Amino acid sequence: FASVVFARCGISGPALPLFSVALTVLVILLGEILPKAIGSKLALPVSLAVAPGLGLITTLMLPLVLLLERILPAITAENEISTDENEIRLLARLGSQKGQIEADEAAMIAKVFQLNDLTARDLMLPRVSAPTLAGHQSLDEQRSTLLRHATAWWVVLGEEVDEVLGVASREQLLTALVEGRGGSRAADLCEPVEFVPEMIRADRLLTSFRRNGSRVRVVVDEFGGFVGVIGPEAVLAVLAGWWRRPAAAAETTP
Repeated sequence: FASVVFARCGISGPALPLFSVALTVLVILLGEILPKAIGSKLALPVSLAVAPGLGLITTLMLPLVLLLERILPAITAENEISTDENEIRLLARLGSQKGQIEADEAAMIAKVFQLNDLTARDLMLPRVSAPTLAGHQSLDEQRSTLLRHATAWWVVLGEEVDEVLGVASREQLLTALVEGRGGSRAADLCEPVEFVPEMIRADRLLTSFRRNGSRVRVVVDEFGGFVGVIGPEAVLAVLAGWWRRPAAAAETTP
């Protein structure tokens, strides 16, 4: 518009560049610096002065606001911002590359989503390797087994192979031995056990450990058979990056 006006008035040369520079300076001064300076120094008087007018406008516009609240959700339902795991992983990776977040934080964000893809069967200690004690035997009879393995929790079994009586902490069992209660049966010192299905997701397991304590869980199959044990450290190992999918499982995974 300034160019048209200058052409009609016969003004040429540096007039248009000078006008552009002056307009930019005025916009910055009057539109940014001056209003912010006034608002910073006179915040309370300005707020009190405009409050009645804003209150009146709010009251007058209330019917329109209520109408728009009803209409806009139906119009913009398909345009709402949404995201998925891949986008969050990408944002975390880009943030790490830009230095906005730490590299280990970005890696942990990616591993959080991995919990949804893993089950107790993937993370559990198999039954053949699980630390077990015979519930009908005394602690003195199983002293060598207790001292040989430094596992924190033991599964106490009954007469049957799949009869799980409970779980017992190594600290409690060793304390009983030190106190001279070696004649006590392992079944008398065990705590109630919580069973989990082998196909439960790792994220749900983590929530269970957070809510109901950090005792190990006994993993059972669809027939209720004892197939392994799992503790909170197995789930946390995924987040920390210590866990690696076994090679055999990785080869059979499509």
